[in-house]
Amino acid sequence: MRVALRDEANKFSDLMNKWMMRLGKLSHEEEDELGAQLLEMDERYLLIQDVLMKRASNFEKSAISKCIKCGEFV
Repeated sequence: MRVALRDEANKFSDLMNKWMMRLGKLSHEEEDELGAQLLEMDERYLLIQDVLMKRASNFEKSAISKCIKCGEFV
Protein backbone atom coordinates (compact mmCIF):
# COMPACT_ATOMS: atom_id res chain seq x y z
CA MET A 1 0.00 0.00 0.00
CA ARG A 2 1.26 3.46 -0.88
CA VAL A 3 -0.13 6.57 0.79
CA ALA A 4 0.73 10.09 -0.36
CA LEU A 5 -0.72 13.56 0.17
CA ARG A 6 -2.75 15.00 -2.68
CA ASP A 7 -1.76 18.44 -3.97
CA GLU A 8 -4.88 19.99 -2.43
CA ALA A 9 -3.88 18.77 1.07
CA ASN A 10 -2.08 22.08 1.56
CA LYS A 11 -5.52 23.68 1.95
CA PHE A 12 -6.15 21.55 5.07
CA SER A 13 -4.45 24.12 7.32
CA ASP A 14 -1.93 26.95 7.26
CA LEU A 15 0.58 24.67 8.97
CA MET A 16 0.08 21.95 6.34
CA ASN A 17 0.61 24.55 3.62
CA LYS A 18 3.81 25.79 5.29
CA TRP A 19 5.19 22.24 5.42
CA MET A 20 4.10 21.10 1.95
CA MET A 21 5.22 24.28 0.19
CA ARG A 22 8.44 24.42 2.24
CA LEU A 23 7.77 27.98 3.31
CA GLY A 24 9.92 27.68 6.42
CA LYS A 25 11.23 25.35 9.08
CA LEU A 26 8.77 23.95 11.60
CA SER A 27 9.31 24.33 15.33
CA HIS A 28 9.05 21.25 17.55
CA GLU A 29 5.57 22.34 18.60
CA GLU A 30 4.54 22.77 14.96
CA GLU A 31 5.94 19.31 14.12
CA ASP A 32 3.83 17.79 16.91
CA GLU A 33 0.74 19.66 15.74
CA LEU A 34 1.35 18.64 12.12
CA GLY A 35 1.71 15.00 13.17
CA ALA A 36 -1.67 15.17 14.90
CA GLN A 37 -3.22 16.81 11.83
CA LEU A 38 -1.86 14.08 9.56
CA LEU A 39 -3.41 11.41 11.79
CA GLU A 40 -6.81 13.14 11.78
CA MET A 41 -6.78 14.10 8.08
CA ASP A 42 -9.78 13.11 5.95
CA GLU A 43 -9.16 10.51 3.22
CA ARG A 44 -10.05 13.01 0.47
CA TYR A 45 -6.62 14.61 1.03
CA LEU A 46 -4.82 11.25 0.67
CA LEU A 47 -3.85 9.33 -2.45
CA ILE A 48 -4.07 5.66 -1.47
CA GLN A 49 -2.85 3.05 -3.95
CA ASP A 50 -2.33 -0.70 -3.83
CA VAL A 51 1.23 -1.41 -4.96
CA LEU A 52 2.67 -4.79 -5.86
CA MET A 53 6.40 -5.14 -5.37
CA LYS A 54 8.68 -7.59 -7.15
CA ARG A 55 12.20 -7.90 -5.81
CA ALA A 56 15.00 -7.94 -8.33
CA SER A 57 16.31 -11.47 -8.77
CA ASN A 58 19.98 -10.47 -9.09
CA PHE A 59 20.28 -9.61 -5.36
CA GLU A 60 22.70 -6.72 -5.87
CA LYS A 61 23.18 -4.11 -3.15
CA SER A 62 20.28 -2.07 -4.47
CA ALA A 63 17.60 -0.85 -2.09
CA ILE A 64 15.45 0.37 -4.99
CA SER A 65 12.59 -1.86 -6.16
CA LYS A 66 10.22 -1.47 -9.08
CA CYS A 67 6.44 -1.64 -8.71
CA ILE A 68 5.12 -4.33 -11.09
CA LYS A 69 1.74 -2.59 -11.29
CA CYS A 70 2.70 1.00 -12.14
CA GLY A 71 6.40 0.64 -13.01
CA GLU A 72 7.57 3.30 -10.54
CA PHE A 73 10.79 2.81 -8.61
CA VAL A 74 10.45 2.87 -4.83
